[in-house]
Parts: sequence; structure tokens; C-alpha cells
Amino acid sequence: MATTSSTTCSFHFLKLSPGNDLRQSLTGFCKTQQIHAGSIFSGIGSLKTIKLRKANSDSYYESCAPHEILTISGLLSIDGVHIHLSIADKDARVYGGHLSDGNQIFTTCEIVIASYSNVRFDRELDPSTGFKELKIKSL
Repeated sequence: MATTSSTTCSFHFLKLSPGNDLRQSLTGFCKTQQIHAGSIFSGIGSLKTIKLRKANSDSYYESCAPHEILTISGLLSIDGVHIHLSIADKDARVYGGHLSDGNQIFTTCEIVIASYSNVRFDRELDPSTGFKELKIKSL
């Protein structure tokens, strides 16, 4: 576990357009803006194609019907993103899961990202989980 006593925070504002892939756009934005440690502060919008990995599973919730983004949260860096999403369909049924590639914006997606200057989020393979897990490094 790593902690910092004082962190300088900057905010970035991102508006995605119809057809953009949500995860790929966030990954690309982190690389373009050189975000080494960030988090999603706020986000709203809609999706026209959905692909969310279900909890503790290799299966996905998938749909080609429009859904509203209710919440989006996660940690971001140029080394990788880890994002969870909750969405609602036209009948107000809510679904959630791990954001993967394949989630295309329907009308818009407006996101506020906080980035932190004196910490770095790296992702390293953890043999016990089989996933690239977060490593927090103070600068």
C-alpha cells in the first residue's frame, strides 16, 4: 500500500462523440495527455453497443440497444485503465460490470478526469489473480 501526504490534482474534460469506443477513448486520452495517475471524477452519457464483463466471470452482458450511463468509476494511467460502469436500458433495468472494448457512444459521453502529479499508477501481472493489478508509486 502506498499513500501520499499531499497530492496536486488537475482536472481534464473529455467529450466523446457518437461511435467512439469508450474504453479505447479513455486509454488514448491518458496516453495523449500523459496521465500517469488519474481517476474518473464524473461521467454521464449514453451507449449504443454494450459489452461489460460480469463480476467474477469470463462472460459478458452485451446489447445493441441504447443504454444510459448512470455511473462510471475507475483508475486511469498510461499503463492501463480499470473502469466499472453501471447503465440502464429503456425499461430502467440496471446492469453493471467491468468496461471492456466494444462500448460505443450513442449520443455523447461527458467525462471529468482528475490527474495526480506526485503518484504513478502502474499495472503489473499478479500471479495469484492472473490480472495486471495496480501498483501505486509515490514520486
